[in-house]
Amino acid sequence: MMAALFSIAIACYESVDYATLYHLDESAARVFRHLWKNFKSVTSLNVLRAYAAQYFPKSHFATTLLIFFSGLLLDRYFSPEPNGQMLALSLATVAAALSLQAVLPRRATKTVPLPIESCFLLHDENRPTHALRTSQRDGNVALVDQPTKAPRTILVIINESAGHHVAASEGPGVSLSSRLCQLGGGAGKWFMPENAVTNSSMTDISLPSILTGCGAHESIEKLHRLPTVFDLAKARGYKTAFFASATLNWLNLDKFFAIDAIDERVTVESLGLPITNDQGGDDYIVAAQTTEWIKESDDDLFVVLYLNALHVPFLSESACQIPASIVTRRDRAAFVVEACHKILFETLEMTGRFDDGLIISVGDHGETVENSVNEKGHYSRLINLPSSVLRPIFIMKPPQGLSDDMTQSLARNSEALIANIDIAPTIAHILGAAPRGDDVTYEGFSLFADIPKSRIAFTLNVNQWRSWDRGCVAISRGNARVTVDYQTEDLCVYSYAGPEEDEALRHSNKEELLMEGLGQEIVRNAISKIFRDKLRMYPRSNSRRARDVPASNLAIAAERQGAATGPRA
Repeated sequence: MMAALFSIAIACYESVDYATLYHLDESAARVFRHLWKNFKSVTSLNVLRAYAAQYFPKSHFATTLLIFFSGLLLDRYFSPEPNGQMLALSLATVAAALSLQAVLPRRATKTVPLPIESCFLLHDENRPTHALRTSQRDGNVALVDQPTKAPRTILVIINESAGHHVAASEGPGVSLSSRLCQLGGGAGKWFMPENAVTNSSMTDISLPSILTGCGAHESIEKLHRLPTVFDLAKARGYKTAFFASATLNWLNLDKFFAIDAIDERVTVESLGLPITNDQGGDDYIVAAQTTEWIKESDDDLFVVLYLNALHVPFLSESACQIPASIVTRRDRAAFVVEACHKILFETLEMTGRFDDGLIISVGDHGETVENSVNEKGHYSRLINLPSSVLRPIFIMKPPQGLSDDMTQSLARNSEALIANIDIAPTIAHILGAAPRGDDVTYEGFSLFADIPKSRIAFTLNVNQWRSWDRGCVAISRGNARVTVDYQTEDLCVYSYAGPEEDEALRHSNKEELLMEGLGQEIVRNAISKIFRDKLRMYPRSNSRRARDVPASNLAIAAERQGAATGPRA
């Protein structure tokens, strides 16, 4: 009996381990230490049950248990002795583990680090992590200008995992961004930049960053000192609300948003909704609650709505009655997002708030599942930054009555590099507000002022308030990118979305962007960790080790670093 129980436990663990390796590219033991854990919470137990249903296909357990019961048959007919029984069961369990993990992809060989890359190997790769916490920061707002045209309504919609490449519910041919603009009066009313990047592929980095303007590469101390967008609005007399179709009861997001500046906070728990998609419920019900709240108020309103439908494995059933003709889960989830935007726009029109309202709809990041037919939900965005992850949807309807300067700057910025940490500075600008204190300033830019062509945007999945065993980093300037992650055997990848560059210019741009990473401690340490991991992971039979790079090259790199260290202003 003890042998049977032990083998069943091992078999179940191997199924869990296979699921985390498949979805997260990491073992269950290593993933578990990075997750928020509070098993006394009813919400967390519901989330665990939802995870089991969504991410643990029956085939994972079936394969393991099939081999386990094969072990029982072996025991029944060939091993009557107790010691033989334990051996047969143990062998069956090991066979199950090997059979499940045998299907996982294997990695290839790697290249030698260049001198500019080698300088990252000189640094300590440790990344101390801290927890998000409650921080009242209403006193950190300075009202610097009386706004010439403060909008009556500001609505920010954050769409979980909504990448620039996501198609509308009718399928390929129309982007989700274009469809949302159509629902909001047509593309002519909307600002739709083509070059927007996320600050992180991790929601618990991206969501706080969007709502404070603090970059993923900045310190957690600055994150907790910058005013939230709710604080900005409250200082101007707005009534504020935060509606979320997902639970915030993980990784301290509930504490982070427990601030006095939010008058109304509604989540999947407070509405008593079942968890049906990852950690979220039905977006449409939450959006409907948002519309009711808007209808009941005559005040100036500031509203943030966080939708979860496009998170893997995608919300496929909803109160908005998804047409049966829409089959794939991702397309069905896109329909829910469209339906939520539609009822919000209709409510704003009905209450006379649409034309003079500021509306921003943005993805917190994209997703690696580009084909809606692929519903397996591989989670490699946690460690990879392809274009589908790096570029979120980003659309904005400005209010009527903007000054000519603001209107012209907005038009020019359609070709600039935009980051989702620009949302908070944009809201601050239109409200005539700013963070209080010279040492607490935005690294992002207002979209109503010209964004410099030289701006650098950093994207990370690991920083001071988010840990993970494998990191990913992107450094962007204009149409150029340096990506450091686990997609390829190369230590880093340079790409450019503009006109062709000659090889010398490509190398120069790559080196300059990497040097920008050297100038940021958190970015530098993240890249160092990835480089070291890659040098350990890939065979080196046909290449030199990092220590074989000539000492003169390392000295040159160290000298270059001396001119680049220290955080940017």
